[in-house]
Amino acid sequence: NSFYPPLLGHYESRTASPDRSHNETLDSLVITGVLGLGIYLLTFGAVFYWGFRWLGLLTTRRQLWLYVGFMAIIAIPLTILFINMGHPYFFAVAIPLGFIAGTGLYLTWQAGRLTWRGAEALPVDWQLHPHALLLVAILAAISGHFIEINFGISIAATRTIFWALAGMLVVLGFQWLPDEESAREERAAQSRKQRRPQQAHHAWLWSVLILSLVTVFLLSTLAYDFITNPGRSTDSALVFWQSLTTIYTQGRTSYGALMIFVFTGILFGVVGLCELDREGVFAEERNKRWWLAVLIYSGVTLTGLLLFGSNIASFHDYLPQIQVQTVEDVVQVAMTLAGVLGRYYLLIFMLLVGIGFLRMQESALPQRWAEPISLLVLPVLLLFGTILIRSYSYDLIRADIVFKQGSSFANQREANQKQIGIAHYTQAIELTPHEDYYRLFQGKAHLELAQSLPQDVDAAQREAVLKQTEAVLLEAREINPLNTDHSANLARFYRSWGASLAEATQREELLEKASTNYHHALTLSPHNPILWNELAILNAFELHDQEAFTEAISQSLEIDSEFEQTWMTLGDVRLNIDKDLAGAMAAYKQALEIQPRNCTVRHTLGSLQVQQSLWAEVEETLVPAAEYCAKSSKLWDMYRLLAVSYYYQERPGEALQLAQQALPLAPEDQQGIVEQLIAAIQQPLPVPPESEP
Repeated sequence: NSFYPPLLGHYESRTASPDRSHNETLDSLVITGVLGLGIYLLTFGAVFYWGFRWLGLLTTRRQLWLYVGFMAIIAIPLTILFINMGHPYFFAVAIPLGFIAGTGLYLTWQAGRLTWRGAEALPVDWQLHPHALLLVAILAAISGHFIEINFGISIAATRTIFWALAGMLVVLGFQWLPDEESAREERAAQSRKQRRPQQAHHAWLWSVLILSLVTVFLLSTLAYDFITNPGRSTDSALVFWQSLTTIYTQGRTSYGALMIFVFTGILFGVVGLCELDREGVFAEERNKRWWLAVLIYSGVTLTGLLLFGSNIASFHDYLPQIQVQTVEDVVQVAMTLAGVLGRYYLLIFMLLVGIGFLRMQESALPQRWAEPISLLVLPVLLLFGTILIRSYSYDLIRADIVFKQGSSFANQREANQKQIGIAHYTQAIELTPHEDYYRLFQGKAHLELAQSLPQDVDAAQREAVLKQTEAVLLEAREINPLNTDHSANLARFYRSWGASLAEATQREELLEKASTNYHHALTLSPHNPILWNELAILNAFELHDQEAFTEAISQSLEIDSEFEQTWMTLGDVRLNIDKDLAGAMAAYKQALEIQPRNCTVRHTLGSLQVQQSLWAEVEETLVPAAEYCAKSSKLWDMYRLLAVSYYYQERPGEALQLAQQALPLAPEDQQGIVEQLIAAIQQPLPVPPESEP
């Protein structure tokens, strides 16, 4: 956060908490230290070294040092240049750029050398690698990955692909793949040798069943993802079918999801069965066994999908039937929903056992099942593994499901809905007590609940809610003190609490705590204009410290002068504290130039311009409201203000039309004001600006 460029706020959420630098070189240094950085560079260096060596492009020590030299003559000068420019951390760009550009220079040198010298440039014993084309393709893919992770973020998927490609490179480079024909004969002979006589005839069946169970796993995973019940149906068959054929958000039929299941099953079957055939599994009675294999594969996969899919659908149709009466009941529904994960884990376990059993049928059984010590170790390992899976996988995912269910309640305005959301967050924390992420939202919900308490609430009840909120926020910060949001939430809480008190001493103490926490948050995220603006508002409206306000708002403008909320804050202070109408209007105009769709500013500025009888400026401000603020709750009043402007510019026809547009949009308790304006325009009688609320 301390290095976060504030200008990124124009392109993404300003409340984002970046934890990666979009550069693997810098990330390796920050996360794993100098040793980790060296291992990261050595890993990629080894990949390219061995790839080029197998291609015959890097066979001598002289060529190795030349390759390293090409990389160094680019990386080192660039690093020196960046240091002199005052950006030493740009070494993280210089190193990967030197790596890739040096590789390009080395390959160009080799190409020129081979072009000019021909066969003389090749080693005496050189032969074209049998997998040369694949080696080139893999090296190209890894080059692309290396470039990507130094301008983006490497994730589990891309890292997995890298290691898979690196493994393929090694297998192909060392030519560990034997000739296909001899390999097939060797596998068949070994298979015949290992199998019991009665197994040999059914060997192909076990292979097909294993392939089918793997496909059941794939299709059941899709079923776990796709089968939902937003329509709250109590018919499991309908839940199953509509999940695959209906887009609920649009209320229309679509077979796209169903096609994903069909395509996955067919594609995996075609590839898998063809691979088994290529390995000679169907050698005897090939045609007959092929069709039997297709029927078995289709039957097992379809049956497995229907069984697991129906199980998940029946689970989802049960949820709407649960009777809910208390907050605990609502949380229990979320816990029940999270329990669907257990069915998926059970499926995985059953499939692993089934595949293991089928694998045993492919070869002769051992004479002894296990050593005596193994019978003692196995239960211990099973228990230990179950505890690990439950703590670090199962409960973590369940907590996330409960948290997401609670968010739908916590984001509501009503206090009782927020309390239900808080109960969900509490349950998520019980499942994962060391996660501060859920505490962040629990504290936020507590803060919003405390702020929304009506004034007539019993003082003791209010005090209890506020103390509980403080405890939650302090605990969250204690778990992760480097998270800016925890300190910022504490600052907002103390500010809200202090502003609601009449007793001066306690009020001042709480507001000072708010200021302290804002400053602590800003030491963690000094480039966050939102926090600087909140501190400026605290200084201006609660602490009445004009000098501190000026310092904070100036810092915010220095960080990002194109953030419209800063100009809004400046306008509010000029209007309400300095009583500087001209200065306030200038600030609001600047905010509108940055963000023309800010309807709050547009309405406020238009109101001030009406008060000052600046009719031409009113028209300039409020005419775009029809385009920018069509869904704004203040659109009716902007129409009304614009009607007043037209009226005083002696344009009664346009004024009447706008006033009539405003009438149906106005809240019921405000329609009388608009009706008075319509009557005044029609009479016509002057409407003095001073009477405008």
